[in-house]
Amino acid sequence: MAHGERLRGDLQSAFSAFDADRPVDPRVEPVKGAFLEVELQRGASADKLERKTSGVKPLAANLDESESRIVGLFVPDDARPALAQILEDYHTGPLSETTDNPPQKSFVEPIESFRQARLETFWTDDPQFLPTDPAQFIWWEVWCTKSAEPDLEHLAETLDARCAAAEHRLEFPEHIVVPIYANRATIEIMLFARFAIMELRRATDNPSFFLDTLDRDEQIEWTQDLAERVTWPGTDAPSICLFDTGVNRAHHLIEPALAPDELDSVVRVWGVDDSGPFPGHGTQMAGLALHGDLTYRLAATLPYTLSHRLESVKILPPQEQIQPKSGSTGR
Repeated sequence: MAHGERLRGDLQSAFSAFDADRPVDPRVEPVKGAFLEVELQRGASADKLERKTSGVKPLAANLDESESRIVGLFVPDDARPALAQILEDYHTGPLSETTDNPPQKSFVEPIESFRQARLETFWTDDPQFLPTDPAQFIWWEVWCTKSAEPDLEHLAETLDARCAAAEHRLEFPEHIVVPIYANRATIEIMLFARFAIMELRRATDNPSFFLDTLDRDEQIEWTQDLAERVTWPGTDAPSICLFDTGVNRAHHLIEPALAPDELDSVVRVWGVDDSGPFPGHGTQMAGLALHGDLTYRLAATLPYTLSHRLESVKILPPQEQIQPKSGSTGR
């Protein structure tokens, strides 16, 4: 059958392409197997591809624009002949006497093609969230079986990637989701170096890494790095005016966009620095007004342009100048 003959060619080409192009790193030994991308007919089940006796196992599954199912498939090296034999039997084997069907019909006929697997094969999130720059760092949501978690942690450590702490992982009956901070190039090596990763998504940015994991000196280094990537606005840019507790402008991410003469107070003796019943609130609002959610900005590696500046008017008095209400007991 022509379908069987074409699939046999697809399979051999996919194996050859994966062997030639797989990401390699001297720190890790490559897995004894190949990762393929299989296109199935619309509505076909990925579970049909599994062969437990030979270790052939489907991984992530997606739908393409035509509603065909795209499935990642792991094939151990010693299972390659068995998979090729299935296609050979379908192509040349005798038809069933009762149904006139070729051997292995239920396995083969839903398959449209075999291709070399790519990182995109295992990406089940919105395609626009997938970094195209190999050097871009993000938090990845890495799905694996529970039994593979220790191997995944060891692999991440070997490749200088950072795994989130256990309390930031999601557990399901058979799988666990491990947030990993790494660039795309490292994730590709991890993906194809072990049979551990089932699928990939972009992790929801979590500020706990910056707030809880880093010490003060490391936090300063991260903010300095971000400040150096910002193209700061000129003095003629529009400004956001904050009416709050004042602003402490001596911060890497605030000072270039807030000039001394842009600080004011409704009462001169209060000063313009951040103080009052909620000390620090005005400075925090200044950072939010300038940069938005800093979690994404800090984790990114690309430059960005800031198009607005800040002004600050202190409208709340320092704590020591707040007068108790008439009749207050002071409690």
